[in-house]
Order: sequence, then structure tokens, then C-alpha cells
Amino acid sequence: MHTGERRDRLVKYESWFFTDAHKPILQAWVDGKRSTEEMAQSLGKTPLRTHQLRSEITSVMDVGIGKDHVAKAVVYAVVHHLVNFDVIDQIRRKRSFADRETNILTLMAMGLDNQQIAVHLSIKPDYVKAGKRDILDNLGVSSPYTALAWGIRRSIQRLQRQSD
Repeated sequence: MHTGERRDRLVKYESWFFTDAHKPILQAWVDGKRSTEEMAQSLGKTPLRTHQLRSEITSVMDVGIGKDHVAKAVVYAVVHHLVNFDVIDQIRRKRSFADRETNILTLMAMGLDNQQIAVHLSIKPDYVKAGKRDILDNLGVSSPYTALAWGIRRSIQRLQRQSD
């Protein structure tokens, strides 16, 4: 199969969810036009500036990615600079914590260090470190302080729901 045939197949395969207005942009990209200037020139248009791009990007994404409500929330949050814990919490797929991880997080909140947590749970300090890594990975954060803030926020939310 020649390169031209591959390009045509790619355009046909990938463009099914784009409107006719967006297909020339896809074709320009497939043809190797990567910069906005190259794409605009191949389409006989003037390149858009940053303030113009926001509406163009969101219109293209509404046609494709916008059909998936999770992806649409991510796009909206990024485009509108509203990424916060609530959006991230709704999007992130968390697995439930193992009992050991819950215990480690609780003891962290009490201010215990790794050695003290290990003694309290009758496990090796290396298991405490591994448990902390699992907690951070599960939450998608890099700091134990952020994990604690998440735990505190969840506890407050739980208390508020119970009082309602």
C-alpha cells in the first residue's frame, strides 16, 4: 500500500465523527502539515491566534471527544482553567483502599512516622512505605500532605452528609 493510499484510508477511518467543516484540517494534518501556519496555508486561510483558538478547539472537541461526558469535563476544565479537586475527584477512577492503606492513612493523620505506624500495625517499615506509595498512586498525587488533605476533605464531606 502506498503512502497516499494509507493517508486516504486514515482520513476515511478517522474522520467519521468530524463534520465536513473539520475534515480539511484533518486532511492537512495527515498530509504532514503540523504547524498552524502550514495548515492555514494549505487551506488558504490565515492562522488563528490564541484567543480565536479556544472556540475552534472546543467546537472540534464537541464533535468528537465531547460525546464522552468524562472527556468533555476534562476539556471544559482545561479550556476554562477550572481544574480543581472536585473535577479531578469525579474523573479519576479510584479503586477502594485496602484495609492496610486505610489504617496507614489514618495513622498518618494522627502524626505518626513510618516507624511508629509499623509498630502500631505490627508490620515492617518497608510495608508502610509501600502502602504510602499505593495511597499516593491511587489518589494520583505526589505528596503525602495532599493525600492527607484529600482524606480530611472526604471525612468532612461524609460528616456533612450524615448531618443532613
